[in-house]
Amino acid sequence: FKCRLVGPATGAAVRRVLVLLHGWRVSGDDLESEAEALRILLPDTVVVLPEAPVLLDTEHGLRSWWIPRDATPETAEDIRALRREGLLRAPEDPRQRLVATVGWVLRKFDGAPLFLGGFSQGSQLVAQSLADLSRAQLLPRGVVVLSGLVEAFELPVAVRCLVLHGGQDSRVPVDIAKEVAAEMNSQSMKFEVLPRLGHEVSDQELDMIAAFCNEHAPLSRGGGSDASVHISDEERV
Repeated sequence: FKCRLVGPATGAAVRRVLVLLHGWRVSGDDLESEAEALRILLPDTVVVLPEAPVLLDTEHGLRSWWIPRDATPETAEDIRALRREGLLRAPEDPRQRLVATVGWVLRKFDGAPLFLGGFSQGSQLVAQSLADLSRAQLLPRGVVVLSGLVEAFELPVAVRCLVLHGGQDSRVPVDIAKEVAAEMNSQSMKFEVLPRLGHEVSDQELDMIAAFCNEHAPLSRGGGSDASVHISDEERV
């Protein structure tokens, strides 16, 4: 599968890596404009954009990390029902694919500090793969969950988590995210609601992601990889 590599802005050595997974039923380059903004906000950081494996629409190139049983729940109660039945959990295959992707990233960039994030279904996959990543000894410094907190997950003590959710999200109502955050009650998780935001990624969120990365992996001289990548770079994993 393809991975797009964006940044770093200076063309200098890579000192941090941010892997971002797109959402459900979008093209593989859906987060590229956000990655371009992040390469400016996070100098010396490469943003990796893996492409989901499931092709839902060949004409428009729309992809998914897995095919959910009910892709379009209409209400918060519909989502609660899916949670009770265990139908919001990411299957084994996409979780192991993410483990393989993270292993490739860490080898390519010499173990540079790693952050994992995603939007909607992509963030669900990131969160629910942490136990697998822990077993493989591939844990990131932190994870970012955007508009996708629908199921409680195991958050290792050493991993920090930033959860951002829109107060006007019609796809995943904010009450669901609040319920899951309260259920987890993790001291390592920072949960914030952006009152005017819908099911989307905003500039404010990008600023918050940059601040999160800077807090938990501040840039320092030395370390990281000597590899230099450019916005047009694209590799198969």
